[in-house]
Amino acid sequence: MDANSPELKFRVSTDSDADYLYALIEETMRPYIEATYGHWNADGARGFANSASASGDFSIINVRDARAGAISVSIHETYIELAQLFLEPRFQYRGIGRRLVNDLIAQAGAESKSIQLRVIKSNPAAAFYRRLGFEVVSEDRHRFFMRYEI
Repeated sequence: MDANSPELKFRVSTDSDADYLYALIEETMRPYIEATYGHWNADGARGFANSASASGDFSIINVRDARAGAISVSIHETYIELAQLFLEPRFQYRGIGRRLVNDLIAQAGAESKSIQLRVIKSNPAAAFYRRLGFEVVSEDRHRFFMRYEI
């Protein structure tokens, strides 16, 4: 990482992060959810945020001392799953997402594992993942299922 890159820190989510995680998901995903499914399910999103925060499924991303987003990664025997990556809009297009994914690619390489993810087709993140070398391996009506092979 070069000298101009922001310092990233991570901490495991707790139940006190539920409101932040819900707001982050709503801000970053609501337009794509509505475009894809026709509506936003606030109760479902809040339930997910409450459960995921309390279980520690997410790491909260901090840039210097400001919360910048959240990431959820699952390690499996033969692959790593990038389950979720949310960055606040003010932290997007600053190389942070690229750094996070490149770090994951390096980890996958060291462990000889592929990386898998799914992304809503209307989400510009699909193009971002393609630029980083992910390929669509299957799709359904609403999502691309992508893989990065080491």
